[in-house]
Amino acid sequence: MERFAGNVLAYLARYEGANANALARNLDAGIEAVDAGSTWLPVTVNHGEAGNAWVCSPRSTYIDYAAEEARRLLPAAIGRPLAGLCGQLARLADACALDRAVALNNWCLSTNLYPPLASLDIDRAIDQARQRWPQHALWLRSLNRHDNGDWLDALQARGFVLIASRQVWLYPDLDAAARLPNMRADARLLQRQDLHWCDNAAIRAEDAPRIAQLYAQLYLGKYSRWNPDYRPQMIADWHRDGLLRLEGWRDDAGQLQCIAGMFGTEHHVSTPIVGYDTAAPARLALYRTLTATSYRQARLSQRHLNLSAGAARFKRLRGGQAAIEYSAVWAPPQARRTRALLHALGLLTRRLGEPLMRHYRL
Repeated sequence: MERFAGNVLAYLARYEGANANALARNLDAGIEAVDAGSTWLPVTVNHGEAGNAWVCSPRSTYIDYAAEEARRLLPAAIGRPLAGLCGQLARLADACALDRAVALNNWCLSTNLYPPLASLDIDRAIDQARQRWPQHALWLRSLNRHDNGDWLDALQARGFVLIASRQVWLYPDLDAAARLPNMRADARLLQRQDLHWCDNAAIRAEDAPRIAQLYAQLYLGKYSRWNPDYRPQMIADWHRDGLLRLEGWRDDAGQLQCIAGMFGTEHHVSTPIVGYDTAAPARLALYRTLTATSYRQARLSQRHLNLSAGAARFKRLRGGQAAIEYSAVWAPPQARRTRALLHALGLLTRRLGEPLMRHYRL
C-alpha cells in the first residue's frame, strides 16, 4: 500500500485541480481526488466533453474504439454488423449522457492498478463521490477477476453494474513463463550489441519528445486515435516524480529507438508507455526487445505483470494468461436513461462481447 499511496501523493501534488489536457492533447476532464481513508484516490470528472481519449470517456471506450476494433480484428461478417451497432448506440449514448462520468482511481493510463480493497475505505470514497457529483455516474475501470476479485465482488454488492471492456494478458508467474521457448528467445535480445540499453537513471528530460513520438507512432499511428496522445512534458514529469520507470534502447548515435514506460504498485506492474520506430525493419525485433525489457523488470521486482490488451497471440505464446477486464459502474437513481443504458451495455458486453473476445482470443 505504501507504494500506491506514494504514487497518489506524487500524482495529486502535480495535477489535482488541473485539467487532464495537461497529460494528453486529446483529454478534457477535471482531475480531483476522493478520500479513501488510508489514502486518496485520483478522480477524473467528465461533463460530456466530446472527443476524449478512451481512458476518460466511456463513449470512446464502448462505442468509438469498439467500432474500430470490430472492423479491424473480427471477421467481416461479424465485425461490420457490430460496428454498425456501435454507430446506433452512439446517438443513444449522447442522449443518455453516457459521458457524464466520474472515474475513481483513474490515472489516465490504459490500465489502472488497484491496491487490495481491505487496505482502504471504499464506502467513504464512493459516498464522497456521490455527494460531490450527484448527477454523474461513477466508474471504476481496469478490473479483472484474477487481480481484483475483491473489488468486483464488493462493487457488485453495492449496486454497481459490470461492463466487459477488453481481454488483457497477465503474467502472475514470470519464472514459469521464462522457461518457454519464445521467452528464452526474447531474453537473448537483451544481450544485443547493435543497440544499447539505458536504464531508468540514463533517461534524460530531453528524451521526452522522442519518447512521446515513439509512443504516438505505435498507439496513435498504428492502433487508434482514441488512445491518449501524451505530452512530452507529462512523460518528463512522471519520470522525474517516480511515477514512470523508463527503460530504452539507443542506437550508436544515442537516439532512442524503442522505449518502455512502466507504472507499478507493490504487487503489480504495467507498461502503459510503449513505443518504437515503426518504420524500422522487422528484423530489428524492437517490440520483442521491449517486452523482454518489461518481463525482466517485473521479475527483478518480483511483481505480477499486466501487459494490457492487444498482440494476443504474441503474449499467449509467452505465457500470458487471458483475463476479461471490466468497468464497474453506478448511476444515480434519477438518471433513469443512463441507468437503463448501462444495464444494456452490461448485458451486451457480457453476453456478446466476452464470448467473442474469448473465441477469437483477442
